Formats: sequence, structure tokens, C-alpha cells
Amino acid sequence: MEDMTDKQKAARKLASDYSRYLFDQENLVERIVDRKWLELSSYIEELVDKKVQEAMNAMQHQ
Repeated sequence: MEDMTDKQKAARKLASDYSRYLFDQENLVERIVDRKWLELSSYIEELVDKKVQEAMNAMQHQ
């Protein structure tokens, strides 16, 4: 492989650093989503149960 110019080395380092940054951001978002899912999953389950019960009650009163 030929010697890279300083500009090519800098571009390669920038691409590498940016890829690492994106990977870190992806991990951060994944942790945030997991934490929010834990917080909201029981609320969502209760809400779904309530809506199902309301729909069943409405069908019984028809």
C-alpha cells in the first residue's frame, strides 16, 4: 500500500473517530430506550387491559 498523504491520514482518522462516535451514540440511545421501556411497559399493559375491558363492556351492552 502506498504511503498516505497527511490529508488522507486525517480523513481516515476523522472517519474512524466519527464511526466510533456513532457507535457510542447508538449504545446510548439503546440504553435510553431500554430504560424507558421498563418504565412504560407496565403502564402500557394496564392501558391495553383497560381498553380491552372497555371494548368488551361496550359489546355486552349492545
